Amino acid sequence: MRREARKPGYQRMTDDIEAKIAAGFWGPGCRLPSLRMLAERFGINTDMARRGLWMLRDKGLLECRARSGVFVAGSMIPERGKSWNGPRIAIVQDSSHEKNYGFYVVRGILDAAARHGVGVEFFAIPYYIPREKNMAREMLTTLNDRCDAVIVVGSYDQVYSELPLRVPVVGVEMDRRYGGLVSPISLDPFEAAELAADFFRERGIREVQVVNFDAPVTRRRAEAFAAVWSECRVVEKTDFSRNDIGYLFTGGTHLHGCALHYRKGCGRELPVEELVILSMDGKALLVPDYGPVTPAILPDWRNGGELALEEALRRIRRPGCGGARIYLHVHLESPGNTQYSTDRNQAHHEEVTPFLHAD
Repeated sequence: MRREARKPGYQRMTDDIEAKIAAGFWGPGCRLPSLRMLAERFGINTDMARRGLWMLRDKGLLECRARSGVFVAGSMIPERGKSWNGPRIAIVQDSSHEKNYGFYVVRGILDAAARHGVGVEFFAIPYYIPREKNMAREMLTTLNDRCDAVIVVGSYDQVYSELPLRVPVVGVEMDRRYGGLVSPISLDPFEAAELAADFFRERGIREVQVVNFDAPVTRRRAEAFAAVWSECRVVEKTDFSRNDIGYLFTGGTHLHGCALHYRKGCGRELPVEELVILSMDGKALLVPDYGPVTPAILPDWRNGGELALEEALRRIRRPGCGGARIYLHVHLESPGNTQYSTDRNQAHHEEVTPFLHAD
């Protein structure tokens, strides 16, 4: 029998990078993680990682820029030294967001950037891996000298007590303002709480278990629902042992994790048809093969990206102004109606002055 040739050690890395580019997760101009971070992530040495990147460069997929890093070919922002009169905005995104709303947010940012003539540069900076936290902080620090504003996609305020940034920051799915440095954007927790209450009330539910992963943005959602529903209990995890109550998940990722734990313990999939489950943010409705699929309350994340770009431009044009808290309008969507709305939503703005108080 003919033995199949063994793939080079860097093949897993190049396959993963090509897949992310093909899926649109890493778009034109996206800056890849550092050589050291890639080598550690895929269990190879830096020489092998460099060889893999050169191979992708030779295929026309990547651009290697001296003293800047490695980028997906076709950047929307010129290299240093070339003429560029418009504002420069960095998009910082955690590498796990191919399983998230982040794709839609970035598409909205790019649409708005094209309309406004804004240069956009991408940076994949993880925030949830402890051993990479210092490297991530160093990468964030470098943005102060190369961008006019930063749009962060992800709950970075769950990890960082302070951000090493001086330029205006717009934080999608963040809740902390960091003393006015950040303009947080998230789904409207108060509107979501009212929709959730109507959802459970229509199904004859009296008691609701709120399953919450304790991040700033999800904590606010849990508190908002507790204010409108007296018979509720907030927990960090659930075993789905009761079918006479409702289950409200403040984030789709946590629902996914609890469903995996149920499958591991019970040896079968979570019987969503036997339970009354509602989640906030709608990840399972937006991302293929990311379950379980249940009714969800979600905003138009693409519109959220457009608003993030516009808020970044407002902060650039008005130096020293405080960040605005932006809440996105939400709607209830069910698995039988998974067409993701592209209608533009309006948003509530709450202006703040950075010198009045700190979070």
